[in-house]
Amino acid sequence: MGSTWPRTPLMTNSWVERKDELQALARTVDKSIVLKTKDCWFAKFIAVFAGIFMDKKSFVEDFAFTTANFQFYHESWTYGQVLTTILHESRHTRQFRWFGFGIHPLVGVPLYSIVYLLVPFFVGVAYMRFWFELDAERFSSREELKRGISTPTEILARVKRFGAVVCSRDYFWPWPAAWGIPAFERMGRQVVEEVG
Repeated sequence: MGSTWPRTPLMTNSWVERKDELQALARTVDKSIVLKTKDCWFAKFIAVFAGIFMDKKSFVEDFAFTTANFQFYHESWTYGQVLTTILHESRHTRQFRWFGFGIHPLVGVPLYSIVYLLVPFFVGVAYMRFWFELDAERFSSREELKRGISTPTEILARVKRFGAVVCSRDYFWPWPAAWGIPAFERMGRQVVEEVG
């Protein structure tokens, strides 16, 4: 159960300095993953779109996002921030691949995007968006515990926090918080009981 991924120094090094190491970790989930900073044209385009629904500065600086096999992180993020996010984002790449019929994550972009954003509705009952985030967090929590990246206490605190974020404006309210946050907490406890 030991980890080959170092735990220290997590909060001082720029992730960009250790990009190859982080990309190798991501590629244990899907070999096609490519890590990028948010200063590229595509990330800037997505930030404009996201800025319609949420605070653009917050989206750019505080959120990672994945489109197909490309993961985007702000260049100011530390190694530790990316390390504790990368497996979640890598699971999204796997989800894109599922919707691309196993061919490549890029093939899944149209169908995944429709299901993620609109099924069954854009706001309030976008259960699939909620489910994709819950699935990605379940996967990353399990893998981080197995690899020694995070402790059970860290996982339990993070899933509660993240559940609140997913059920908020930041994710366009996909599921009522009264149902969503407890679902994330239950998932966290189950993962810790199974693995940690």
